[in-house]
Amino acid sequence: MRHGFVDSGAGQLHYVEAGKGPPLLLIPHAGRSSRMYRDLIGELSSDFRVVSIDVPGTGASAPLPAGEHGIAEIADWLVEGLDALGLQSLDIFGLHGGNKLGGSIAGRHPSRVHKFVYAGQSHSIIPDKARRDEIFRKTPSIRSVIERADRPLPFWAGQFREMADIWWDEATLADLDDPAARRVAVERVLDGLQAFMDRPQFYRAAFAYDMKGDLALIRAPTLILELTTPKEDREVGRQGDALLGIIPNATLETLESPDVYAVTLEDRAAEVAGILRRFLLGE
Repeated sequence: MRHGFVDSGAGQLHYVEAGKGPPLLLIPHAGRSSRMYRDLIGELSSDFRVVSIDVPGTGASAPLPAGEHGIAEIADWLVEGLDALGLQSLDIFGLHGGNKLGGSIAGRHPSRVHKFVYAGQSHSIIPDKARRDEIFRKTPSIRSVIERADRPLPFWAGQFREMADIWWDEATLADLDDPAARRVAVERVLDGLQAFMDRPQFYRAAFAYDMKGDLALIRAPTLILELTTPKEDREVGRQGDALLGIIPNATLETLESPDVYAVTLEDRAAEVAGILRRFLLGE
């Protein structure tokens, strides 16, 4: 795996890449970095030139510039990074916060995207903005970031508690003999520290984003990968069928998980790689 930096309007962007073949961009989840794709990059590097760019304000990339910046502007900074890497046309996989950036690129820069994978848990892919905002405001981790962002002590305390919860999570403690499990916990905390200051701004951008409008503009063949859990089925409901009516050339696949932390699928890299190969390569 190779590391490097490219320039953008937001400052330098850190990226990792591996492999040779058709280019594939993996956009991380909000508040996470390319670290979350370490194993997935390894699984896919035999078939693709896999690139993952840390979004501004996360990982080793430059912080978000001062002021408010929308999803489209942040997505365009990623496009500038792709230009610097010589990637004019490629496949894109966007997960959770990354699906919004990927959807913005695919909708507004259609000539650049060969195929697009729009992935996320049901709450993350709700096409109706009012409904999505309602659900997001009920999500404790998002609500605490947004509501406490302008109150330094509660925000500071809330972020520390979130990272402590990762460190002392029962599942993590049960797997302390597993180096891979320890690595995932450490990397989640590292990503949390590096994205600490800019998470509120990204979430505000996500709240303001007209996701449905960009998705309707996508012309690339698109796989909707809906990550389902029993809890989300009860509280949110599945969204894939609604998206099929919005994205012109889309297919739907679901990936079921139990009611545990399953946002980034780091423990299912081989399974996710198989799904991507089937769709992107036609296997």
